[in-house]
Parts: sequence; structure tokens; C-alpha cells
Amino acid sequence: RVKNSEDGTEIATSIIYDAARIFNWGEVLSLCKTHPASTRYLGPDRWTALHHACNRRCPQADVYEALVNAYPDSLLLETEDKGMTPLHYACRFKAPKEAVRILLHTFPSKGHAAAGRRDKRGRTPLFYAVRYDAPPGVVEMLLEVDPSVVPEEDKNADSALGLVWDTWADKFEGKKALMPYIREFEPVLASGDTEAEEESPNDKGGKKDNILRAHELRAKIMNDPKVSEKWKRVNIFLSAAFHFYPGDNFSAIDVSDTTMDGSKKRKWRVLHGVSAIKCHITLFHMAKALYPEQVFELDENDLYGDPGCKNSVDPSHPSRRTALHFAAASPASGKDGKYVISSLLSLHPEAASVADNVDGSLPLHLIAENDNKSHWLHDGVSELHLANPHAVKALDRSGRTPLHRATASLAHRSSSIGDGLQHLPASPVAPTDIEIQHIDVTGSIILNLLEAYPGAASIADTTGRLPLHLIAEHGETWDAEADAILKAHPAAIQTRARPDSHSRLPIHMAALSPDANISLISKLVNSHPRALSQADGMGKLPLHLACESGLAWENGVGVIYDTYKPAIRQTESNTRRWTALHSAAASPNAGGELVAKLTELYPQAAQVRDEKGRYPLHLACASGKGWEGGVCNIFDAFP
Repeated sequence: RVKNSEDGTEIATSIIYDAARIFNWGEVLSLCKTHPASTRYLGPDRWTALHHACNRRCPQADVYEALVNAYPDSLLLETEDKGMTPLHYACRFKAPKEAVRILLHTFPSKGHAAAGRRDKRGRTPLFYAVRYDAPPGVVEMLLEVDPSVVPEEDKNADSALGLVWDTWADKFEGKKALMPYIREFEPVLASGDTEAEEESPNDKGGKKDNILRAHELRAKIMNDPKVSEKWKRVNIFLSAAFHFYPGDNFSAIDVSDTTMDGSKKRKWRVLHGVSAIKCHITLFHMAKALYPEQVFELDENDLYGDPGCKNSVDPSHPSRRTALHFAAASPASGKDGKYVISSLLSLHPEAASVADNVDGSLPLHLIAENDNKSHWLHDGVSELHLANPHAVKALDRSGRTPLHRATASLAHRSSSIGDGLQHLPASPVAPTDIEIQHIDVTGSIILNLLEAYPGAASIADTTGRLPLHLIAEHGETWDAEADAILKAHPAAIQTRARPDSHSRLPIHMAALSPDANISLISKLVNSHPRALSQADGMGKLPLHLACESGLAWENGVGVIYDTYKPAIRQTESNTRRWTALHSAAASPNAGGELVAKLTELYPQAAQVRDEKGRYPLHLACASGKGWEGGVCNIFDAFP
């Protein structure tokens, strides 16, 4: 007998597990009926009988059905060695289509969740189904359940989409098949020479000639089985990634304008799709060559659609984004990402001046906040700026310029450091100008935007936030970018946000951020020390906010306290009347060291009751703190 994997009680022997291992499917089916509890047995590396049935390509659908019904939770059990679910194994070892259907749909919530699971190599069931040529119909079922995994990469940067196209396109056979079409439409595409592309004679024919050539090229490709079959298949995967559902006929994409009930139907634009994701550059080449007219077309919620409906869209709120908008927001970076942006601009430069209907963003707004595009020169940001120099002054519907959007992107700012910007040392001493000068600024998006329009540093958005507020709110360290923002508008350090943002100063926002580093806190404190005695719109001092966020003593709380020590005795100017100790005790993020330090410096706070009669000890226990996590310190201060 063995123990139940769920509650530890004893259950039947693992004979069903052994029967599955030796392909005895009749015995497995019989035992599922007579001893269903035995299906819960977990063998070495957390394998179940269902894992073995999928791994061994059991030919009997009723065996899968019996195992799943006997132990539904096994659908999501991952093996300890490879992190694979039964669905991973079924797709990897070509289990029958009916078996995959049972795994996906017998218990839909579990089966659909399994379709999106990644194993320890970062691979999904769809990846294995494509790579190992699963039986006909399996890929289609997986695409319908969770198409979002199509472009997702594993730990080797391979994806299901890449298996369909990249592997072939990178081989000699693929290159030989594709190159004549690419060269016929646009010779320079093969070399990726953007400057040559802009000077190409093929561009002189204008929009109409490009579209005419595209029609001719489409006709030629349809008569070339090697290319047409590959293109049709990758088009299915691309469209599925954006939740286009062509029904049972996966050989075509429905691009009709209306549904049966007369509502507007989503239109599939392959150029928009390839511009929005990271994909093989030849996919973009083909999409651009075959459908150049789509660079001028405005998206009307077609690409991403209405989350509440698979096929229809809400025509009253069209996104009105171009392919250039999607490229600016895409995860593609470096040479390929820059090429896509440059190429789209060469066909339709006016797109750089189109504000979308989502939030009024120009492409420059979108790329400025894109964490994947972090270099001014290498990722195509400078090209967008040159195409529309006035974009640096444009406000989106939140009143933000591209500079605001860039400063609100923490990962974006951090990634620019590797190109010459320097993090300042984490010390309580305020960073000096000497430590941040003589820096290569060519790659910094923030510094280049600021140079193009210094006035953006003094513009408040609709919440009253200046770029410095956004750096304080989202940043980690004080660096050259933050320093340049402050120097461009020194008054920002004393400027409060609007009342609906709690009238906070930059130091309030930094104190409340769990990501803030001591260099950021130190600079803000030294630049405006009086702010530490000023409450925000909720009556909280920076010390209260820092303790509420769980900021460590050595990471900024100590600097705040040393600069304005009376704060530790002051209660919030609101109805609850908490001290800093109350805030730390109630915060699930505050460590025991912080609670101990606050209790040591002002033990009397342990005796202060809030408006509900709660002491810090009550709050500490309610937040889940352990005895050594600060509870003992509070208890000792006021037993």
C-alpha cells in the first residue's frame, strides 16, 4: 500500500502504475474501474500512470478517459525531472488525437491550463506537437485552446512559430526558395541595408506600383508549392497567435468585414501581426512584399480584438494604430527591430505623426516606454524622432510626453546603463556631480529626449506628476538620467502632484516604492530635506510611507530618520493616527530588522493605540509576522 499524494492516507497499491509502465492497457482500464484511488500514486520523479500512458503512446482513448476521470488533478502534475505534464508527453510522443482531446477538454479548466504550461526547458505542449509532427488535428486543437503561446520562446530562444518558419527559412532550401521573391519586389531586403532601401529605384514607382507588384508576387507564390505551403501554414500560426479563429478550416484565414449577425468582424492584417511580435526577419520581408497596402491601414481593434468576443470588435472605439505603432510597441529589439521600424517609415513616414485612439500615443510614445527597446540608436528610436521631431512635445491623453513615458519605465531605464550610463554608489552620502559626468549618452533614450525638448521636464501630466515624480515612483537608483531630469527643472523637487495623487512630493513617491535604492532616497532627501517634515495628502510623512512599503533601514529609512528624527514620534495626520512603528508592523513587506530598529529608537510607540484601539502588536500579528520577525521587539517594549 502507498500514501495518498493529497492527504497522506493509505490507498491501494501501485499496480496500475506498473501496468502502465509495461503497456498493459487492459489492466490499466480495469484497475481504473476497480481501484480508481491507485491512479494517485506518484512514482519516481512524480510520474503518474497518466504520464506513462502519454509517454508510451497508448492507442486506446478509453484508457486516457478512465485515468483522467479517476484523478483529474494529474492533468497538471509536472514531473520532477523535466517539469512536463501528461499533455507535454502526449504531444512529444505523438499520442493519438483523441487522447489529446480528452486531456484538453474532459476537465476544461485543467486541460486548458496545461496547454499553457512550460516545462523546465520553457517549452509548451504546442512546441512539442509542432517539433515532433503530432498526428493531424492535434496542433489545431492546441491553437484553439491557447494560441498565445505561438510566439513564446523557450530557454534556447526557440518558439512554435520559429519551428514552423525559422528552421526552414534559415536552411539552404528555404533561402533558395525565398530569395527570388524577396529580391524581385525589393532587392535590398536581402542585405538589410536600410539606407540602400530608401534609395532603391523600386520605391520610385510609388504606392500604386508597390501594390501592383505585390499582387503579381502573390500570384507567383501561390503557384510555387514549396513557398506557398510554408506561407499558408505560418500565416495560420501568426493569425492564431492573435486569436483569429477560422473555424475548422485551418487552411484559410477569414478576413470578411461582417459576421452573420451584421456586426463588424475582425480583419487579419499579416503585416500588422509580424510588426507586433518578435519573429524571423524574412516573415516581415514577405508580409511587406505581399501586403504593402497594409502599412497605410489603420487597425480598428482588429489585431487584438474585443476580449469579450472571439471574432467581433467594438467599432465605436477603434485603436487606429498603424503597423508602425505595433512595431514601436513590439518586443523585437536590436538590428531586426530597428530594421522593421526603418522599413515601415520608408513606406509610410506620415505614420510617425499619427496619434492612436487608445490613449493618444504616437509611435515615439510607445517606443519610449518599451522595455525591450532601450537604446536610442540601436533600436530605432532615433529614426522615429527624425521622422517626426515634434513628437517629443506631443502629449498623450494623460498629458504625458515621450519623456514622461520613458521615465515611468523602470526596466527601460535600468537597461540603458550598460551603454555608458553609471549607477551611483549605494551610500548614504548624496551623489556628487563629479561621479556622473563624462558619460556616453548616445544610447540613453531619456537623455536624448531631454536634449531634444528640455521643457518636457517641467510639464505635469493629468495627475500632476512631473518626470521627476515618475523617476521617484518607478526608479531604483539615482543615475545620470535622474540627475539630468532634476537639473532641467530643479523646482520639481518641491512640486506636489495633484490631490487625486495625494499631493505627493517626489520623496513621498520614492519612500513608498519598495524598489527605491538608498542612492535615490539620499539624493531626494539632500535636495529637499524640509520635505521630510511635510505630510502628503493622506497625512503621511515620508517616514510613514517608507515603513509602509517595507523599505529596509539601511536602504533608505535610516537616511530619512537621520535627516528628520521627530518623524518617528509623530502620528499620521488622519483618523487612524499611526506612528512609523504601526506602519511597519502592519506591512507584510517590512522585515524584523526594521521593526526592531523603530522599537529601539522609540519604544513608546508600542503603547500607542490607533482609532480602532489597536496597538502595533495587534497589527504585527495580523500581518503574519513571526516572533523573530519583530513581534518579540514590540512585545518587549510593551508587554
